[in-house]
Amino acid sequence: VCPDCTFTFYSNAAAAVAAFIVNERGEFLWVERAREPQKGKWNVPGGFIDPMESAEDALIRETQEEVGMELSEFHLLASFPNLYTYRNITYHTIDFFFLCVAKSGEIYADASEIARTQWLLPERMFPDQIAFESTKKALERYLFHKQEIGFPESK
Repeated sequence: VCPDCTFTFYSNAAAAVAAFIVNERGEFLWVERAREPQKGKWNVPGGFIDPMESAEDALIRETQEEVGMELSEFHLLASFPNLYTYRNITYHTIDFFFLCVAKSGEIYADASEIARTQWLLPERMFPDQIAFESTKKALERYLFHKQEIGFPESK
């Protein structure tokens, strides 16, 4: 609260989306980050939601921009708060994680954001290689509830 004018500034979380893209073998598409924060660590395609954009529209846009994939189906898995430190400033975010199926398996990675990609069963990704705590929590949620989620059909 400003003591001069009594204005209250609220520090709200920035909203972001992330896509657990699942192929027919039950593998997730993982992307190695090509830039900070967490350069060299693994994450899934995603990014910040633009002003006046829905989470679903941001998911479609970010997936297309980062890996060149169109989604045929997606469902919200969970959301988790996160801390995103960039250039010594820490941003509070709320990250929405979706389970997704792409129309095709072809990947056109944006080299400015992604160093490389790999398809890997979710249970084979080591948590210490994952860039963000929210992604680790979403992966744990998926693995714990995998059988009851049934999306896509459990292999």
